[in-house]
Amino acid sequence: MSKVIRIEDEIFGRLQNHAEPFVDTPSSVIEKLLNYYESSLSKPETTHAHASQGRRESPMRNIFLAPASDENLRKTIRGSVSLTSITHLLSKEERQVLQSSVKNVEALNCWAMTEGSRSKFNEMTHGDLVLFTAKDSGKFQYTGEVVAKIDSEKLGGFLWDFVPTKPWKLVYFLGNIQAVNIDKTRLVTALGYSKSYVVPGITKVNPIARDTILAQHGTIESFIASIDDLK
Repeated sequence: MSKVIRIEDEIFGRLQNHAEPFVDTPSSVIEKLLNYYESSLSKPETTHAHASQGRRESPMRNIFLAPASDENLRKTIRGSVSLTSITHLLSKEERQVLQSSVKNVEALNCWAMTEGSRSKFNEMTHGDLVLFTAKDSGKFQYTGEVVAKIDSEKLGGFLWDFVPTKPWKLVYFLGNIQAVNIDKTRLVTALGYSKSYVVPGITKVNPIARDTILAQHGTIESFIASIDDLK
């Protein structure tokens, strides 16, 4: 008799997040995860001194592309937000979220989405990489790593101007902000998009494209460095 494996709804939902719509099946997604896990078991351990060179990343880390206005980049990416300036806008629970995610920090960088991008916000997790491109710049100018998320229309309204029907309520905080100078066409084509792709809104990079990048470069950071004209 075949073994029966029961998958809880929450786990099944996580599997769906890593599936390519109309292409992958639950079986194919599980197979990819097993292949990655089994291949990682067969690799020798790296020493601590060389860990940064031999590190392989978890297949679960997402890459997001975010379009931006130069004004908003100036406000909360090039510039930062003082924690004391926003504390009064946060609930006790929201303050605890930030305090548990960032320690000994007086100011943070952050960005946001509108309600229409709720599914992307829900998929975003700690450690995910976000690359920012200013409108009509032809470049990606900044990268950052997600450290916390807060659903707060009050906070979004305080930080950025917005159309009343589309508030920037889905706020995510970022650490390790890095200035880069990456040709937009070069990046999007490397990630499997057409040369004319404009990044119309917050975009989660296809996990298959991400895994291809990891197979070629080892880490997302190594890939970014290979196409960054500032390096």
